[in-house]
Amino acid sequence: MVTRFLYKTGRLRFVNQYTGNQFIISKQNNSGMKNLRLFLVLFIIGVHAFSFAQIGIQTNNPDASSALDIVSTNKGLLVPRITLTSDLSSASPVTSPATGLLVYNSGSNQPQGFYYWGGTAWVKLESGTGTISSWELIGNSGTTAGTNFVGTTDDKDLVFKTNNGERMRILSNGRVGIMDGGNLPYGDNKFQVTANTTQIDAISAYSNDGYGVYARTYGLTTRQYAVYGLADGIIAMRAHSSDGSGTGILASGNDVSGSYLSSSGAGGAFTGAKYGVYGKARNTSNGNGVLGVGNDADISVPPTGSGGTFIGDSIGVYGKGAGTYGNGVVGRGTGGSTYHYPTAGSGGAFTGTVGVYGYADVIGGNAVVGSVMGETYSTPGGGGTGGSFSGPFGVYAKSTDNDGTAVVGVGNDGGNYHTLPDGSGGAFSGFHGVYGYAEDEDDGIGVLGIGNDEGSYHSRGYGAGGVFEGYRSGLEAYASRTNNDTYAIYGEYTGGTRDGRGVFGYSVPSSNRGYGVVGEGGKQGVLSINAMATIGNMVIKMDHPLDPKNKILNHYAMESPEVLNMYRGNVHLDGNGEAIVSLPEYFAEININFSYNLTPIGQQAPNLFIKEEINSGGSFVISGGHPNQKISWVVYAERNDLYMQKERENNPNLVEVEKEAENKGKYLMPALYNQPPEMGIFYSGKSVETKADRKNTSRNNKVIKGKDIGDKETVAEEIEVKVEKEE
Repeated sequence: MVTRFLYKTGRLRFVNQYTGNQFIISKQNNSGMKNLRLFLVLFIIGVHAFSFAQIGIQTNNPDASSALDIVSTNKGLLVPRITLTSDLSSASPVTSPATGLLVYNSGSNQPQGFYYWGGTAWVKLESGTGTISSWELIGNSGTTAGTNFVGTTDDKDLVFKTNNGERMRILSNGRVGIMDGGNLPYGDNKFQVTANTTQIDAISAYSNDGYGVYARTYGLTTRQYAVYGLADGIIAMRAHSSDGSGTGILASGNDVSGSYLSSSGAGGAFTGAKYGVYGKARNTSNGNGVLGVGNDADISVPPTGSGGTFIGDSIGVYGKGAGTYGNGVVGRGTGGSTYHYPTAGSGGAFTGTVGVYGYADVIGGNAVVGSVMGETYSTPGGGGTGGSFSGPFGVYAKSTDNDGTAVVGVGNDGGNYHTLPDGSGGAFSGFHGVYGYAEDEDDGIGVLGIGNDEGSYHSRGYGAGGVFEGYRSGLEAYASRTNNDTYAIYGEYTGGTRDGRGVFGYSVPSSNRGYGVVGEGGKQGVLSINAMATIGNMVIKMDHPLDPKNKILNHYAMESPEVLNMYRGNVHLDGNGEAIVSLPEYFAEININFSYNLTPIGQQAPNLFIKEEINSGGSFVISGGHPNQKISWVVYAERNDLYMQKERENNPNLVEVEKEAENKGKYLMPALYNQPPEMGIFYSGKSVETKADRKNTSRNNKVIKGKDIGDKETVAEEIEVKVEKEE
């Protein structure tokens, strides 16, 4: 049986093919609601009774193979339009969709188009555009290179996975990496294969007749490497020869035609026009450019790395310069781009962040011992050293890198060293980075620092834990901890009952010039926890408002034998000639003993007076003036906060104070009383001589500048130091 539904505007017609009976539901029919209910009942009964029937819409002859046949020459089928979420695995907004359910996404969370529910997620139906728009898993035909491809058309990476794990990635910039976990290719490699703990060999290459790996460079002007190996772990490149006298790696550079092999074979044989072997460790903290072990000895490498480390039973390194002025060994470690050697020859010349590394494997041994001609060497009796050197200069070190460090020291068996990016003469790390001890009790200085190539230093003559000299700053201190207990400079005096200075500033470059202490802060320039005292005037300086480029305007603080607070203001009297003045809420908490001053404005007010004094609420009443008259008022009060209460208890007389016994007979400013400076209470002892005086009169305060190697004043024989840069 075939049931046919015909729908026209405003009505639905139900037709039985065999009987021709029809039932019409129309929204114009006054009984439409009743007909609709009746239709639904009949529809349910009809569907149940003719469950195997076909349904045709706009046709009396639905196709025999269809359950539903819709016919139209100018209209289509409009499926439900919904908005899917950003997560296709979420069925929302449909509740429990059936597998195969078709919808059209019209929202912006997903690309618009047809989707069907695949059982666990919504699947988008791809549309054909006359060209190939999908890539079949069983192969493809009719493709055009450059037009049909697997990849992306935006700047996103292309990822390949197996077992739901990433195995290969082609970056949007064209670099390719085969590795686990989505790690990106290192550096600027075009192609990189990274092994893991299971597949330990990144690339294995075999050949029955030829080369396992053959690499050649063409036309490069900078990094001319045919094969380049880099290891963060143990082995960057591994080669094995199964021949008993074979060579694992045979390499020649500089277009050298011949190869030099050992008849007994070797792990590697390298030939070049200039360098037979060149090694550079890229690990800047502990890399070794070349590591050589002889006599089947155990490996021992420096923790900070080196240009080359060589180990043997009797001789770690043996080098002989065949020429008259040859150098037995020339080494360059991590760091600078040049190496240095004296043209007069040497046993060994080493250049690098760590030029020479020595290791003593016996207790009390000295890794390196050096002395100059005519001098016996000296070693400490209490234990061994990394190096013991004797001569006019016990140790002379020079870093040839513009940002290099000449001497690096690590104490307390530390595992790390620290250097400055700008380099330094010495960089020292430990529980105490630098420790200086002066044995002279009179004027020894523990640490003396001179900056800006100054030729002398200044000292009061009593010695100090540290003295620092500079052109613009003698001492700079910075603290970076974010806390209120952080101090860039902390000064503390613990000398007993005397009035020592936690911080003392002195600046008298010439008459009426110089500032002893200058403070600038985002909150306060200078903060005094206790009372701030000044022997002179309290002056407030500002740029003159009428001539700020050329003049300073000085204002001076008022002085009083009392500690006072002042409050002032203006008020208009009411119609009765009175006004209430309200002071701050805290007024009564910090003030006592008030006094008042009233000034009438505009006309005399001879009867003006304080009608009511300041009450506990901090207000007072003015009376006796003219209605609506303006009055200026001032209130003085004696400060009575907790600090002043304690101060009065400890020092009842704050104005006239007896000098301490050690200060009697001395003056705050002795010059006002025609007395010499040493009669001053704050006299600092020995005067600080000027730079010019120090240079001319005191040899102890001069800085002795030596010449670099190559000057006859320093060495008995002039030796030229040759510097060669890498090509």
